Amino acid sequence: MRIDSILLFNFHSIDFLDEERFRSYDSWECGNDCFTEVYGRYYFTEAKQIKMEVDSIRTSGTCMAPTQIFKPSKNRTFDLAKEGQQLKLTSK
Repeated sequence: MRIDSILLFNFHSIDFLDEERFRSYDSWECGNDCFTEVYGRYYFTEAKQIKMEVDSIRTSGTCMAPTQIFKPSKNRTFDLAKEGQQLKLTSK
């Protein structure tokens, strides 16, 4: 069997876990096994705007470090736009 294409999974992703919590993470097939996960809460501040509060950042793999916990949370606001099947977040 000949394989003449390859499927790579290199991405950043956000999972909206419930009505207020999120988890973001990345995945790379480049051999660099350094992974980052961000946990926090989100709120819709306008119809096409979201505020995200980062509670913690965890790294694993080759860049493992102690989990960073933020009290108070780190805040960031994004504009939302749908592009095809994806939701694009643009930092304000």
